[in-house]
Amino acid sequence: MSRRLFIVSASLMVFLALPTVVSADSYNGTLTITCTDAFDFGPGIIHLDRDNTGSGTDSFEIKAVDGNGTVLKDFFNELSLGDYVFGNLIFDVAPTRNPITVTFTSLAGNGLLAQQVFSIEGSCNSIPTLSTWGLVLMAAVVGLIGLAVLRRLL
Repeated sequence: MSRRLFIVSASLMVFLALPTVVSADSYNGTLTITCTDAFDFGPGIIHLDRDNTGSGTDSFEIKAVDGNGTVLKDFFNELSLGDYVFGNLIFDVAPTRNPITVTFTSLAGNGLLAQQVFSIEGSCNSIPTLSTWGLVLMAAVVGLIGLAVLRRLL
């Protein structure tokens, strides 16, 4: 019995002593989101260290979505492992509702699960709010009432 306990304990110690490889992409910048793009003044560095392709590269997706769920940009790429400047992500579609969310995801593959590197929210100041549309509608109604009154007077 003690021999069996020794073998189990020794096996457990050897297993726990083995080095564990943890891959985690990272981003150290500050992303600014506007109505047309997402960019980093930094430059912010994206560190790619997940070989999710089996060929020494990291396959990833950068996605921008507005508050309605409309995909503004969906960008896929594959780069060699290393450090890269984020740069500029120009939207293909104009946002119609805040907030705008930009997400960087290292894709699943080569035995690795997908990993979300970052998800950053921003807003577009030129998207009309409900109160702006309410004012426009109210001005139109008042204008139509004014026209109706003028027609009766003339």
